[in-house]
Parts: sequence; C-alpha cells; structure tokens
Amino acid sequence: MMIRPAIDGTFSPPVHRPVKPLPTPLLKQFVTSLLRSRLSRTAIGLVIVLGMSTAFGEKFYAQPQLKAGDIAPQTIVAPYADQVQDAAATAIKQQEARQIFPMFMVDPLKTETSKRQLTQTLTAAAALRQQLGPWPIVDPARLSLTHQRSIRRATPQEWQQVIQALATKPGPSLTPWQTATIAQLQPASDRTALIAALSDARQRYQTALTTAPDQGFSPTGFVHSQSLFDLSEADWQRLQTALPPLADRILTQGLSVGLPQETRQKAFLMQAQAVLPPATQMLAVQMLRQSLEPNIVADLDQTAQAADTAVRNVPPVVINIAANQVIVPAGSPIAPEQARLLEHFKLDRRIVSFRRFAQFSTAIGLGLASFYLLAAKLYPAKRPQDDGLILLLTLSTALLILIGVPSVNLPMVGLLLGSFYNPLLAIVTLCGISSLLPIGLGLSVKPILASLAGGILAAGYSARVRSREDSVLLGLIVGLTQGFVYFILGWFSQMPWSELAKWTALYGLLGLAWCIIAIGISPYLERSFDLITTTRLVELANLNRPLLKRLAAETPGTFQHTLAVANLAEAAGRELGCNIELIRTGTLYHDIGKMHDPLAFIENQMGRDNKHTEIDDPWASAIIIRKHVTEGSVMARRAGLPAAVRRFIPEHQGAQLISYFHHQALQRQRQDPTIVVQDADFRYAGPNPQSRETAIVMLADSCEAALRSLHNASPEIAANMIQKIFRARWQDGVLAESGLHRHDLDPIAEAFLQVWQQTNHQRIAYPS
Repeated sequence: MMIRPAIDGTFSPPVHRPVKPLPTPLLKQFVTSLLRSRLSRTAIGLVIVLGMSTAFGEKFYAQPQLKAGDIAPQTIVAPYADQVQDAAATAIKQQEARQIFPMFMVDPLKTETSKRQLTQTLTAAAALRQQLGPWPIVDPARLSLTHQRSIRRATPQEWQQVIQALATKPGPSLTPWQTATIAQLQPASDRTALIAALSDARQRYQTALTTAPDQGFSPTGFVHSQSLFDLSEADWQRLQTALPPLADRILTQGLSVGLPQETRQKAFLMQAQAVLPPATQMLAVQMLRQSLEPNIVADLDQTAQAADTAVRNVPPVVINIAANQVIVPAGSPIAPEQARLLEHFKLDRRIVSFRRFAQFSTAIGLGLASFYLLAAKLYPAKRPQDDGLILLLTLSTALLILIGVPSVNLPMVGLLLGSFYNPLLAIVTLCGISSLLPIGLGLSVKPILASLAGGILAAGYSARVRSREDSVLLGLIVGLTQGFVYFILGWFSQMPWSELAKWTALYGLLGLAWCIIAIGISPYLERSFDLITTTRLVELANLNRPLLKRLAAETPGTFQHTLAVANLAEAAGRELGCNIELIRTGTLYHDIGKMHDPLAFIENQMGRDNKHTEIDDPWASAIIIRKHVTEGSVMARRAGLPAAVRRFIPEHQGAQLISYFHHQALQRQRQDPTIVVQDADFRYAGPNPQSRETAIVMLADSCEAALRSLHNASPEIAANMIQKIFRARWQDGVLAESGLHRHDLDPIAEAFLQVWQQTNHQRIAYPS
C-alpha cells in the first residue's frame, strides 16, 4: 500500500472517502423496476385510459335501455307512491307563458328625427312659396283667383294665345278659360303692366316646380297640388303655426310600424280637421305623411322582465303516482312522459353500451398517445409524477361535473398547468379536455367555449405572475374574458337579454372564482409534487428567508460571493433565454453547505490564519471542501427547497477537480514518489450540470473568484481569463450533459465581461 504524509508529520495509509449515495429502500427499488417494465407501463396506460373513459364517458356506460319510442317488454308498475314533477311539461308551459304579447315604448330618437324632418319640410315649403312671389298676383277684383291660377299653370303655347288674342280679335280655337281671361283683361287700361306681372308670376311658378325635387319634394307629391301654391299668406302662417304641435300630439300617442297608410292618413286628417281650416287640411296631411316616421319600438327589457315574471309564476306540473300504478303496459310503445317516469323510479334499466364505450376509450387512448408525444417536445423535463398531476387535474374537470358542480374548471387547470410546466402544454391539455366534455358528458358548447377561453388566457399569462397583485389582475382578466365570450355566444344564439345578462355575470364571477381556487391550492400541489413556479421562486429568493439570513450572518464572505455569482449568472441566463428566476434562486442557495465550516473557505477568513495551512494535508482539505456540497444538499432538503433548486448545489461543482489541493498533492508526489495521487480523491461527487441553468452557475462560480482576483486589469485581460476558464471546463467534459453548445459560450462570456466592467468601473481619486 502506498503511503502519504499525515497531518502530524507521520505516515499513514491514504484516506479515500468517496461520498456514497444513500441506500435506496427496497420498496422504492421494486416500484421503480416495476414502472420501467414494458408490461407494467402498458397496464398502467390501459388503467389510465379506462379511468378517463369512465370519468368523461357517462353517456356511454349509463345509457337507458328503455326510452321513449321503445316497446315495453312487460308491464311496469310504480314501486311506491310519489309525486313526480314533470319537468318537460313544466318547460312547455313556461315556454307558452314566455310567448306573451311584446311590450312597446316610444323611441325618443325616432321622435326627434320626425320632428326634425317636419321642420325641414316646412322650411323647404316656405322657400318654395318665397320663389313664387306674392299671391294673389293681381287684385282679384281685376282678375279672379280662378283665372290667375289657370294663367300660372297654363302651357307657354296657351299663354301666348291669350297674349295674341288681346292684341287682335279672339279666334274660335280658344278654350273657355282663355276666352274668360281675355274678357277680363281686355278693358283694362294697364293691360301691358298686368301681362308683365302675370308673365313674371308664370316664370316664378316654373322655377319653383324645377327647384322642388332638389329640396326634397317628390314631383308627384303635394307640390303639384293646388294647396301649397294657392294658399293665402294668412292660411300659410296658420298652417306653419299649427302643424308642429299637431305632430307633437301624434308622436306622443305613437306611430306603429305595421299601421296601414290609409289608416294613418285618416288619423292625420282627423287631427288636422280639429285645428285647421278645410283649405289647409289635405296639405297638412301630406306634410305629416312625408315627415313623420313610426316611433313605437319593442321594449326588449320590459318584455323580457314580463316574460321572466310569467315563467316564475307558472306552477310546476306534478303527477301523483300511486303504489303499484301501471306506468306502461306490456307491448305498448313508451311515450315521452312514461319514459320520464321510468327514469324517476330508476326503472329504465340503464346499461353499458360496450361498443360505443370501446370506441370512446380507443379515441381517448389515441389522444393520450398523441398528447405524450407532443408533451415530450413541449416540456422535455417532465417527470413521472408530473404525468400523475396532469391526469389528476384533467380528471377533476369530469369529476366536478359528475357531482353536480355547475361550472367547468378549465381556468383553474390552465393556470395551474401553465404555472407548473409550460403554457403550450397547458393549452394542449385544455383543448383535449374541452373536446371530451360535449362528447362524453353531453355539455352545452357555450359554457365549454367560455371556460376554454378563460383557461387559455390563464395558461398563457401564468408564467408572468410574480406577486399577489399579478394574481389579482389575472383573475379579473380571466373572469372578464370568460363572461365576454359567453355574452358573444349568447348574443349570437339570441338569448333573452335578461337571461344573457344574468349568465354573463355568473360566468365572469366563476372565471374569477376558479383562479382564486387555483392560487389557493397551488402551494399544496407545489409541496406534494415538488414543483416550482415563478411565484415560489421569487419567494425563495427573498434574502429574509431563514437559510439566506443564516448564510449572510455566518458566512458573510460566501454571501457576497453568492450575490456576485447571481449577478453574473442572471445576465448570462437572460442572454440565452433561460429561466432567470430559477437561476437567481438556485445561485442564492448553491453554497449554503459552506455554513458547516465557514473558516474552511478563504472568503470567510477575513485576515485570520488559513485553516488549511494548519491542516497541511491536501487530502483532508479536499474532504472538507467537498463536504460543503453534501452538507448543502442535506440543509436544502431539511429546509424544504424544491428539487430544481437543490440541483444547483451538487451540479454547480459537478465532478470537477479541487484543483488547488490536487496541485498540492502532486507537488508532494514529486517530492516523495511513494505517494500515489488519485484524481478521485480530489473530485466532487457530481453529477455534472444537467441543465443550462446549473451549467451557467458553474461557469459563473468559477469566473467570479478569478475575476475578483484581478486588480486594475484591462477588459482584454478579463476576457482572456474568462475564455481560459471556459476552455478548461469544456475540455474537462463537465458541460457535456448540460444542453449548452459551444456557440452558447460566447454570449455567456460577453455577459460576464459586461457585469465585471460594471462592478469594476474606475473612480475619481479623492484628495487625502
């Protein structure tokens, strides 16, 4: 046996104390081997498929054998007396009560529109009358009103014949009105002035007729009637004054959409006859017909409230059944009401539809296989216990529905799975659950889609929850989303407004409630299944945690080293898109094992004598140094840290050499060739980093001490130091299982250098 110097200067056999893993209990070994067996995995898969089929496939394993339309195989009687509420008959009566005559109201907007149109009509009519000039054109004593109207409406040819006849003797081709007009104008001394005034009035009349369509009047409307252009100024003013109050009275009483035009005209005429002279009545009716629109609309809210009241007042239809009363005789078809009685008394002989149940189970099996293949890509770090939790949350949806909970818990499932694993994995799970619910449990599509929308939103934003304020905000947003989606679906399906408002508010509150439940049970699931969430990592990274307070008090140098390593690792993790919260939390706990012997580490000695100088045995010193990993793992387990955080303690060292003491041992070997130096005595027990996060912390831990030793160094020197350490770690193979690639080291080195430059910036020299 080769020997080495002991601490006291004598020689003793070499002490080789590898860290042995704790013995695995026999029961755990048996369970592990059983789970790894292909036959066992197949059996477990079949049990899972059968369990999910049973939970989601109630329609297939509880089908009534006797239903409406079937022939009764025998006479079936009631086993006991009972009062049975006929839900279908009650629903029919409620539906009949809901079909009440709709309630109406006067629409103020349509009323104002009609008033505005009437004002525009009167204004346009006044403008047309302004274009006509004064009426009558001349004094009726010199030319009657009848002849003045005829002259104004005459064609140019007819008026030209009148003018020519006044200059010569009237011919036989003149009409009676032309002859009478000539007879009245012939003796006039100012005949030329009269003809000029009449010609000007005719021109104004033609201009007004041309302008009428541009001002909104139909050429076939009242403009062509004698009433508007032939009214005296007094009658026109009276019409302008009386028409708006008349329209107000009509609109206050209301105009219905379906009222026939003849009936409406008669109603307008009766109103006009009460306040207007006969000469203006038909003109008023025509103006009202053109201006006023129906202003009575259905009052949906009042109609819905009246319908709801009528439905609530409908008494339930109750059927009194005596004991041994025949429900359905043998050989007769089962009517719908008889089928409901059979179901009430549990006489419908429910059976399992094995064919459809097998089809449903096959579909679930294929879906689960596809899910596990996809989950392996979305979340490669998934563990066997994670499968159990996903299955448990999936089955909770069906079980809650089966026990009568009136809501789908997809927001809770989405928030929990998104927080524990991956948002995409959670969304895939939600889509799978929502596809099973209408098939196997016969749920309506509206509540499923509303709950699915809330669940997807909760899953997508779950990783961003870092505080109670974030949780409150996410719950409110999920509730609003679920309520809004239900409102849209109900609106498209034409639900009554009162029902739509009630269910929209209810589903909004249910979305918030499921988020509250998820937040409440999350800590228990985290503990039970050893899970980490962003919120839990933020809580563990609080420097007031007992273990971190001990670290700061008992090992202040290690604590400062830990903070520096955390800054380096966090910057590098951000560059590679890693889990920043996990990196920071894991780094804060990676060296807690140094509390078992603080003075064994130089950063805690603070000017005291180096303990290892007194020991003067590199083998013993290596054991002390290596022990901070095993002791740290024990402390972390006792403190209840999750496994993902505990991994940073052994993996940040991996299976590296404790190079300082290994070098001392090699020096002694050169002095005394009889000493054998085994690398295993100076290596950490490992394992090497198994994730990018722990690998980054390993590199940061190695570089922090080396960079701290540089004083007044240039960035080039610091960069060379970082590259030298990276090259050594890469060549040593400790990063082979971490998932880091060679091209990832450059951004990590750049991040480390930036942090070093920020903490080692130059300062102005103050005068003494």
